[in-house]
Amino acid sequence: MIPLSAGLSKTRSALLKQEASGLRLKVDGTMEFNPATYDKWYEYNRTVFLQEADIIRAAGIEGRSAEIGAGTGRFAGELGAELAMDQSRVMIEFAKTRVKSVLVGSACSLPFRDKSMDTLIFAFSMSFIKCKVQALNEAKRVSKSLIILDFAPGDSYLEDLKTEFKEIEPLNLNQLNLSGTSIQTNRATLNLKDRQITLTTIKLRWQ
Repeated sequence: MIPLSAGLSKTRSALLKQEASGLRLKVDGTMEFNPATYDKWYEYNRTVFLQEADIIRAAGIEGRSAEIGAGTGRFAGELGAELAMDQSRVMIEFAKTRVKSVLVGSACSLPFRDKSMDTLIFAFSMSFIKCKVQALNEAKRVSKSLIILDFAPGDSYLEDLKTEFKEIEPLNLNQLNLSGTSIQTNRATLNLKDRQITLTTIKLRWQ
């Protein structure tokens, strides 16, 4: 889950670079964040974070919810999700103080029973998931609806992130078979100190 820079003197990526020990290369070639360093972003940029949480709320969280790719559990805690899941054990340990239940797991194979959740939330995590089609199929299997908050295609901050995180690839609904699915999309613009950021919210409801 990679949120936005709030246009302060220290952007999120700069904070991560500042602490050399904050990143480590895993065996599969992906990067893992130091949770304490990662979590500082939300303290420096609390106003922006709360705006992002409100955008997700406006999409309509229903019933029992869980956040996938929850990192340190900031969104899950703020939104009242019952469960937070992340593939990083060190990240999800931070979420224990914010969410009732935490799990280590992959979006490609969700460890939940069929239709056991009402709403799944992906807050800035879908762009980092390589198995997007499989992740959406898993979301459909275990939930009634799915809310995705992410960068709008072509957003300037998204393009900046791509230079540092090569694995980023925004979700493209046109590449997916979503027949029989109710799709609601919205855009929101946040005015930061040094730029405007455009976000997109996608809510999928399985018929």
